[in-house]
Amino acid sequence: MLLVFSCGLRLYAGKGQDLIEAARKGNMIKLKSLVACGADINWKNENGYTALMIASKNGHLGIVKFLVAHGADVNAKDKLGNTALIWAVEGESLEIVKFLVAHGADVNAKDRFGCNALGTAIRRGYLEILKFFLALDSDARTKHENRTYALMLASSVGYLKIVKFLLEHGVDVNLQAEDGKTALIKAAEKGYLDLAKLLLEHGADLHVKDKDGNTALILAVRRGHLEIVKLLLAHGADANTKTKDGDSVLICAASEGYLDLVKLLLKHGADIHAKDGRGKTALFRAFRKGHLDVVKHLLEHGADTHVTDKDRQTALIGWFRESDIENVKSLREQLAKVNPKRKYYATDLIIASALGYFDLVKFLVAHGADVNAKDENGRTALMAAAAMGHIDLVKFLVAHGADVNAKDKNANTAWMFAFAWKHPEVVKILFENKADVNPKAEDGRTALIKAAEKGDVEMVKFLVTHGADVNAKDGRGEAALVWACKNRRLDVVKILLEHGADVNAKDEFGETPLMRALREGHLEIVKFLLEHGADVHAKNKDDVTPLIRAAEKGYLDVVRSLLAHGADVNAKDEFGETPLMRALREGHLEIVKF
Repeated sequence: MLLVFSCGLRLYAGKGQDLIEAARKGNMIKLKSLVACGADINWKNENGYTALMIASKNGHLGIVKFLVAHGADVNAKDKLGNTALIWAVEGESLEIVKFLVAHGADVNAKDRFGCNALGTAIRRGYLEILKFFLALDSDARTKHENRTYALMLASSVGYLKIVKFLLEHGVDVNLQAEDGKTALIKAAEKGYLDLAKLLLEHGADLHVKDKDGNTALILAVRRGHLEIVKLLLAHGADANTKTKDGDSVLICAASEGYLDLVKLLLKHGADIHAKDGRGKTALFRAFRKGHLDVVKHLLEHGADTHVTDKDRQTALIGWFRESDIENVKSLREQLAKVNPKRKYYATDLIIASALGYFDLVKFLVAHGADVNAKDENGRTALMAAAAMGHIDLVKFLVAHGADVNAKDKNANTAWMFAFAWKHPEVVKILFENKADVNPKAEDGRTALIKAAEKGDVEMVKFLVTHGADVNAKDGRGEAALVWACKNRRLDVVKILLEHGADVNAKDEFGETPLMRALREGHLEIVKFLLEHGADVHAKNKDDVTPLIRAAEKGYLDVVRSLLAHGADVNAKDEFGETPLMRALREGHLEIVKF
């Protein structure tokens, strides 16, 4: 009689969903009852999950065995292409993995992203499961393919213990993936130093090139991985290696502005005069990209300023090495011979200002250089001088009509460059000359937002006392207060609120500073915001309230505080979940009890 009554209830409750919930919780009694009542053992929910997938993910071996014994499809896929076997790997359940394989699970089935169970084990770093899969390979070709795949994927994600296991069990350290990359190339590209050391200890060939012509050294340099480059050079990598486009690694480093790498490569014999496919040297590339510290270093180490590229363009900064104006005049005349119709004053003035050549700047201005001329990035001489902290030059340029509010292509002004490079005296000079305190960069961030993000308390104080808009927002709708909360800067939060920051301002996702502070887990900031009027009823675009987030995160003290401030304990997000439901889902029993 009890069984009939139970089955009758299930007609209304939905046996399929109940079956999945029973599998999730490991409730064998309920599961058997549902199956006895005719529940479809292969029923899928809106995500395509079956009871077998859920049980496999949650490590319920007994449930898995029961479901398989009663006809569960071991190779069914959810909407993302995951099988029960892949979910078992995700759940790190070796016993379930073994059981499913023994009962016909396809070990080669892939999800929609092309990852199979073996790949999942590698991505998760589950060595014991990996060992099991590799031990299954009997066919020589399959064994080779799987070991290559395992080594490449493990190297890509930096799992040292897995790579070590593979190498110790005979996997060729110099295997190449379809793109030609070896494990060493992948490690070098990602910056995995310990992994690179391990691979080299096992005989990795550092001269191998991938299909794009890149060696491990080339990719390490391009990504700016200094320690990796040191390691490769110490093991015999050629400091004059070139890409398929003819760029030497020194040119790559100079082009990206990696000063430490430039220094290192030069110490290892890199040719400072090597040219790329267009005839440009490292000096050319550094100059064009505006990496002035690299330019200075190359000049100090003898870079040829007279060299021309294939377009007969000269290195216009050659004369910066001279401090005597007469020598500058002489050199400029030599440069002019290459293209007598070209005017050099604009570029000369900008670079001279960056390098601090005051006499040269005065000479150029006296001879008609436009103090507001811009380079290809929209930068002026004043911006260059401000960025490098040349106080006297900044004063001189301003006195001779430099526009303190001119913007480059990224909407940066001179004082923003001074701020970024930590030259507070220059910032003050520019403000004294009516620099706009609230200009926005291309991403919409003001200087105050940047200062709040970095936690620069002194600059924040300076800006708010000079009229900075404390409620200005960047391109994502985030004000300085949000950035201070995101970066856990209670000191900055206090300053901003003291100067009128809107404690309930929302970003483009509807998030308030309180919500962001909760996301970052900074409970002191949360309490401070609550004490200063933060809205406990605010909702983001997903209808998540501060209380829902606090319950989800497991912050019991914050939950207490929010409720004390009147938070709605029954508020629901867009999925209908209350704070209690979120706490239950995340396993925060102390909050559930509270």
